[in-house]
Amino acid sequence: MGGADSLSGFNVIAGGTNNLDTGGTGKHTGYNFIGSGFGNHANGDAGTDWSGYNVIVGGDQNNASGNNSSTGGVTGYNAIGGGGFNSAQGSTGFNSGLNTISGGKYNNANGGSGYQSGGNVIGGGSNNSDNGSGGSTFGPSGFNTIAGGNANNAGGSSGEWSGINFIGGGQLNSALGGPGFDAGGNVIGGGYFNKANGSSTALSGYNTIGGGYLNNASPAAGLEGLNAIGGGYHNIIQASFSVIGGGYNNFDTAGAGFSFIGGGQADSVNGGNYGFIGTGISNKVIGVGANYSDINTICNGVNNYINSAALPAGAYLSGENFIGGGFNDTIRGGTGSYSGANMIGGGLTNTASGGGGSFSGQNTVAGGYVNQAIGGVGNASGWNTVGGGEFNHANAGTVDNTGGNTVSGGVGNSANGGSSVNFSGVNTIGGGQGNTDTGGAGTSSGTNTIAGGLNNNANGDVGNSSGYNAILGGQGNLAYGTSATLNSGGNSIGGGWNNHAYGGVGTESGENHIGGGVTNSATGNSGPFSGYNYIGAGANNNASGGTGGGGTFDVGTGYNSIGGGYGHNASGSTGNTSGYNTISGGFTNQAQGAGGTNSGNNTIAGGTFNQAEGAAGLNSGINSIGGGSFNLANGGTGGVTGPAGENTIAGGVGNNASGNTGDWSGINFIGGGNSNNAQGSTGLNSGGNVIAGGYLNQAIGSSNTTSGFNAIGGGQSNNADGSTGSNSGENFIGGGANNTAQGTSSNTSGNNTIAGGSSNNATPATGNSGWNTISGGLGNLASGGYSSIPGGADASAANYGQMAFASGQFAAKGDAQTSVFVLRNQTVAGAGATNLFLDGAGLQIVVPTNGAMTFKVMIVGKTAGGAPTVGGWEIRGTIFNNGGATTIAGVNITDAFNTPAGWVVPAVIGNAGGNIVVQVSGAAGVVIDWVARVQTSEVVF
Repeated sequence: MGGADSLSGFNVIAGGTNNLDTGGTGKHTGYNFIGSGFGNHANGDAGTDWSGYNVIVGGDQNNASGNNSSTGGVTGYNAIGGGGFNSAQGSTGFNSGLNTISGGKYNNANGGSGYQSGGNVIGGGSNNSDNGSGGSTFGPSGFNTIAGGNANNAGGSSGEWSGINFIGGGQLNSALGGPGFDAGGNVIGGGYFNKANGSSTALSGYNTIGGGYLNNASPAAGLEGLNAIGGGYHNIIQASFSVIGGGYNNFDTAGAGFSFIGGGQADSVNGGNYGFIGTGISNKVIGVGANYSDINTICNGVNNYINSAALPAGAYLSGENFIGGGFNDTIRGGTGSYSGANMIGGGLTNTASGGGGSFSGQNTVAGGYVNQAIGGVGNASGWNTVGGGEFNHANAGTVDNTGGNTVSGGVGNSANGGSSVNFSGVNTIGGGQGNTDTGGAGTSSGTNTIAGGLNNNANGDVGNSSGYNAILGGQGNLAYGTSATLNSGGNSIGGGWNNHAYGGVGTESGENHIGGGVTNSATGNSGPFSGYNYIGAGANNNASGGTGGGGTFDVGTGYNSIGGGYGHNASGSTGNTSGYNTISGGFTNQAQGAGGTNSGNNTIAGGTFNQAEGAAGLNSGINSIGGGSFNLANGGTGGVTGPAGENTIAGGVGNNASGNTGDWSGINFIGGGNSNNAQGSTGLNSGGNVIAGGYLNQAIGSSNTTSGFNAIGGGQSNNADGSTGSNSGENFIGGGANNTAQGTSSNTSGNNTIAGGSSNNATPATGNSGWNTISGGLGNLASGGYSSIPGGADASAANYGQMAFASGQFAAKGDAQTSVFVLRNQTVAGAGATNLFLDGAGLQIVVPTNGAMTFKVMIVGKTAGGAPTVGGWEIRGTIFNNGGATTIAGVNITDAFNTPAGWVVPAVIGNAGGNIVVQVSGAAGVVIDWVARVQTSEVVF
């Protein structure tokens, strides 16, 4: 039937019964079509615009009709493919038509009174409702789609953009737009009794449920939408911008939203923003929603719990908590600023809590069993970490900077910050069993580390800086600072068994280190600077600081080091600066400071049973042994004005380079060899003795002043010693064997030299001066003072300044030799007969008992000035000693080179004292200097 206006006709009914196909009175109300069926209606209504073009293909009691639109627009173009009792109608709203039902029964896809409330689609199914709504003026409330299923509802509301909702299928699902702006766009893929609805709040739509049962992705009143539930059962999102992947009974009421639950069962994100639960059972994230207190994460596990406690005004960053998984894990952000950022990786009943103060968070538990990483109530009490294991604790104290504690694993470990003063945290346990790593109440008493092992203990005590203790492994190790003063920590044990690294109660008595080994000890004591002791490895080694420290400067009984080996002792003692002792390795070496100030700085590079120790005296340390075995380089008890220490042995066996009770009795040196002895003695300047090497050599100072500074280059059984006389030292033997260059009880009897050879002796006779020299040879004796022997064998230089040479002997040294002497004197004007002397004063050439000499004496005399008077003569002859008196044999031969006027020709005579006497005379009016060179050939028989 056509209506009154144009194009109200062209209606077609192909067949069936009681079908109605009518054009209305409005413009374009015709073109309605019913293919067949029973009781179907395809009508154009009284609207003035586009109410026709409605189609029913078939079925029973279906209705596809246009309506009257006061604003114009499309209310027609509605289509029903078939089925029964379906309704696809346009309404009074603009573009309320274009609704489609493919089939099914009791489905309803109708346009509403609102703008663009049409375009709704139902693919099929039963009792589905897909309707546009009213109230919209420029955004669609229609264009809702239900693909199929039963009793699903995907409709628009009165709000702008409340339409475009979609249900893929299933039963009793609801995807409805709300009255708020952008409350539509909700999607349910399928399932049963799921709900994804917008609300009266703007942007409360665009919620999505993939499927499942009794899931709800609808924001609470006042919240925005864009939530998503992948599937599962009874999952609920009443937040914004949040996601539940699936699972069972998961619950998200995270306030502003941005939270995620991947799945699992009974997981919940309550309050705050940016909460994340990957999966698991009964996990909870409770945020505050203030500043950065939310950003909490649980990856999976069971009964895990993250809670950012209520914040005071102005506080922030108490969240950012993370739980990787596990069971009954707990993270609780404190009320202070930065109390969050806590993490639990997994495990069982772990706890990582931020305290009430600023920076009390950043606590981490990676896994394990009954672990705790808890920040205290003070500032910076967090940064605690438990890697895993069982019964581990990484707890901060209650005040500033007591956190930063770490337990990597193991059983029963504890890494705790102290409870009263700053910097008691930063403690670490790598693993092991029964370890304790605790920062004390003192400032910087933390930073203790245990890498592993069994029953280890690395504690910072209540003293300031008593931490920095470390145990890398082993069993029964102990590394901790004590309870008194600053810097007693910093102790370290690398491994081994029953090692000890203690910080003493004194300032800087810590920082002791043991690299490994068995029953080693690196201990700081009560004195300042008694720490910094080191043992690299080995067994039964001891590197300890002493108890000294009364002084203001040079107070260091620690800094002792053992590189490795077995049974070493590198320790400071009670004296200031008795530390800084070092043993690099070897076996049962000892490098120790003693009670004296500056008795430390002793070093043993290696070897066996070596000893480099300071003594009770001042400056008795800085002794060194390079290696070898059974060497001794010890400081003496002297050293008030100069060191009794600073003795050095480069290596060898059984060598001794030690100071003694005298000041400057130290600075002795042995380069190597065997059983060499370079020691200071009781006298001042009795040290400074040197033996470069060799065997059984001896360079020792004595009890008097300057009896030291003796040196032996090498060789065997050489002896270069000072004696009881003052200035009896500074003797030298270059090498050879069984040579002796010694001072005597006489003063200035030292400075004797033997360059080499064997069985040479450059020791002055009693009463004689030193400075005797033997260049080499065998069995030579230089004892006269300032005497010398260039080499050869069995020469004797017993006279002052004598130079003797022999190539052997008949029966005794010097009984077959040649010598050179130099005599001198001065005559005044008119002086009578005057003798020349070896020393210019009184010593004459001695002819040995039963000895004879052939001599050649060259004499020169000279007056002062540039145009002098000079006399010169040569006297040759023979002299012998008979019963103690000397007699000229035969007649001397005198050659006068020049005899000035008024001068007397010199003579060579004997005397009752057994001497060769060179005699000159003065001249009138002049002073004459006389020098004679005496060359002899000598025999004793």
